[in-house]
Amino acid sequence: MCTFPGQIQTVWMVNPQYYRVEYAINPHMKNKDGTLNLVDPNTAMKQWRSLKAKFAALSVEVIELAGQPDFPDLVFCANQTFPFINLKTKRKSIVLSQMRAPQRQGEVGYFQNEAEKLGYDVFRLETKGASFEGNGDLIPQPKTTNLWGGCGPRTDESVYQELRRRFDLNITSLRLVDPQFYHLDTCFSVLSHDTVAIVKMAFEPEALPLIQKQFKNVIEIPYQEALTTFAGNSFCPDGKNIISHPGASEFKRLAEGLRFLIHEIDTSEFMKSGGSVFCMKMALL
Repeated sequence: MCTFPGQIQTVWMVNPQYYRVEYAINPHMKNKDGTLNLVDPNTAMKQWRSLKAKFAALSVEVIELAGQPDFPDLVFCANQTFPFINLKTKRKSIVLSQMRAPQRQGEVGYFQNEAEKLGYDVFRLETKGASFEGNGDLIPQPKTTNLWGGCGPRTDESVYQELRRRFDLNITSLRLVDPQFYHLDTCFSVLSHDTVAIVKMAFEPEALPLIQKQFKNVIEIPYQEALTTFAGNSFCPDGKNIISHPGASEFKRLAEGLRFLIHEIDTSEFMKSGGSVFCMKMALL
């Protein structure tokens, strides 16, 4: 089985030049009055550049990809693919997503082309009619063979059955039950090989013992804190430095108690579309 690295060295990021909220496919994309959120493009670009600079400061190379005018959510590049090492060929490989929302389905071909440029072997799913949203729902546990797969809102369990069979991937399924946390990466932040931060109420009750069995430390992010700061969408590229939107005081206290370092980057413009740090990059192998 594929063992996942303990340190991420390279990520994709998509320039937010065409980022905007044009439709609502999750609860975060509308205001309280039911209208679509309005993005400030200048602020969004400034926040994106700050995140890119933080990756560089943490010795993570950023491959910047251009935005596309027809795909306002392309900036959330964790969703369209899932990278892994194919043990049958020993080659870097990517499985393409099958996005549930029609508005985002066209994004996948763009990343297929970019993956092929980098020499990845590219695979399509055989399971027709099922949805799969890549690294947004399928998250590796560093230094192990463990993969955690969110299912329900955006990804179907049948896809994980296929990935286990075709590629011998060690996937544990976790069913999501709260529409506010529609991807696993909104409520399940893997910080190191032995530490994860979760939003407990986002999962069916049977999920918690599975998580506790595989992680020495399970940080529970308070529900309201997760909703307002997207702390469950934090990202830790190296097992020690966590990049997170500001304001998650309890999450920060608990993580620092385990000797993690918190780097706060404002992602408020991107939270208007339902994403934050983890969503805004794709960790490459």
